[in-house]
Amino acid sequence: MPREDRTIDQFCTRLSLIERQQVVVVSRPDRENPGRGGCDAIIERGGRRFALEHTTVDAIAGQRADDARFRQVVVPLERAIQAAHPDSWTLISVPTHAIPSDVSWGAIAEALLEGCIRAIAQMPYDGRWQQFEFQGVPFPVLISRRRDPRDPACHVMRVSPGNLEAHLENNMAHAIGEKRGQLAPYRRQGLSTILLLDSDEFVLTNRDSLADAFRRASTRENTDEFDEVFLAVTFLNPIWIYPLKLDDRLYPELPEFEQFFDTQCILTYGDPP
Repeated sequence: MPREDRTIDQFCTRLSLIERQQVVVVSRPDRENPGRGGCDAIIERGGRRFALEHTTVDAIAGQRADDARFRQVVVPLERAIQAAHPDSWTLISVPTHAIPSDVSWGAIAEALLEGCIRAIAQMPYDGRWQQFEFQGVPFPVLISRRRDPRDPACHVMRVSPGNLEAHLENNMAHAIGEKRGQLAPYRRQGLSTILLLDSDEFVLTNRDSLADAFRRASTRENTDEFDEVFLAVTFLNPIWIYPLKLDDRLYPELPEFEQFFDTQCILTYGDPP
């Protein structure tokens, strides 16, 4: 199932349980009338209909392209380094947006692996980070090594940019500006509108940083076309949702933000937090 459909369906299910009223998709205008610029879904919620628009929000600019490069060039290190150094717990970190788009990724991956294997063999087992520059690798590489022959492993990661808050705020502002026009015609027709912001990032962000980024972005971009805005945390299954705007009230002036958290704790774990 496409991510958009899965997120909207789970949003309806989750909202039904939290609000204790039926929430269902009644149509998908964009799919049913291609080329006409319809919203992603019309939902019925407690007897009222809402036009809903879904969009993903990345933590950093160009994150999906960077993810693809990272998976191809850096992630294969995990298995290869563990096999080459079966007595070690190794961490390897590279900068975000380190891998250029106009070079051979295969050549970089090969040079990176060779450089890491050689460097790790000469590193002490002290857990300290050391920075390396390898021939054929156009970015610095940080490596940490500890002795652990019983549970050897290698984990790779990226250093988040120093201006992460600005990246996230800009991505939120872009989402607001892009989707505002999509929902404006429905609001003129008298339908209430919902913007559903979908984040599957679990390393660089959390619900609070995403909500705060929306608050800052809303001072730059008008949110009047959205009667309600929700955050969907989609790396969880089922997803967790949080209100960011309800009518004229915006986060953090929303006690419902924490109320949704408490209710979902009960739904998921059976006990309040």
